[in-house]
Amino acid sequence: VQTGADAAVFVVGEPVLRSWAVGGVAQLRLMSVDAALAPRTLVAFDLPAGMSVTQATVTPLGPDLLLTYTDRAMPLAERPAMTEDDYDAPLCSSEAVTRIERRDGRTGALQQMRELRGYVVSAATAADRGVLLGGSRAAGCGQPARGVVVAVDAGLAMRAIYDDATLGVSEVRALRSLPGGRTLVAANKENVLDYRPGAPRADVYAMTDLQRTYSGMLLTLARDGRASAPTMLDTGVNVFLSAGETD
Repeated sequence: VQTGADAAVFVVGEPVLRSWAVGGVAQLRLMSVDAALAPRTLVAFDLPAGMSVTQATVTPLGPDLLLTYTDRAMPLAERPAMTEDDYDAPLCSSEAVTRIERRDGRTGALQQMRELRGYVVSAATAADRGVLLGGSRAAGCGQPARGVVVAVDAGLAMRAIYDDATLGVSEVRALRSLPGGRTLVAANKENVLDYRPGAPRADVYAMTDLQRTYSGMLLTLARDGRASAPTMLDTGVNVFLSAGETD
């Protein structure tokens, strides 16, 4: 993220397995770079035990930085008790966990932190008096993840802005500011298809077409948070959105 005319801050993660192999813990680093492209570590900190980061974002928040990092499958602190009568219930041994931290923009020192269980954060952008975070949320064990956008202020108070209510798994992958205080939202959307032939297959091990594919989904959020009707990006093949940009 750009923090000045010739300065930027980025997040660096260290492979968990390599850290464990030498008896250490996995770390994240907030680093800055100037016009000379000389990286400097602002702060390095240990991840919580058992956490493996799969997504991270960093966004300016006034003089500070808003850092998020997500583990899509963090082990549950307490696994729910299950009996033999629960054989058809979904087995949930992990859940998505995202940590949100406000850190000093000059030193990287931790100012405030909160934890969101069930949330994945894949995108972030500065907004009025705060930051918009985009990703997905699963309501509980065995529930599908649905794309969400939430607003976070300087005190890390969170307010829901958008929640995908259409059928199928989705995840917001990019957020970009538009003129007039609007925000472009780009998401992945799982297409749920079922076109199995009625006759049994002669070779049950033969390769078959995928019965689930992905499309892109675009929409805009007005300044007051109202969402436009979504536009689907369907091509007949998998479309996986990973980033977005506006000019």
